[in-house]
Amino acid sequence: MLTATATTMSADNRHALPAELRRVKSDNLFERGRLLVIEHAGADYLLRITRQGKLILTK
Repeated sequence: MLTATATTMSADNRHALPAELRRVKSDNLFERGRLLVIEHAGADYLLRITRQGKLILTK
């Protein structure tokens, strides 16, 4: 698990990381293919790996 502390971030950083941050390897998420459905707030999102190895999230 990756842990970030407040001392490593600037005071004006509006997107500061939480004190503890969970790290997940994409290999674990995509162990069954190149497409993953994420349900968030009642809507389905598709997370996919492109041919170039990049991640794209679409609704």
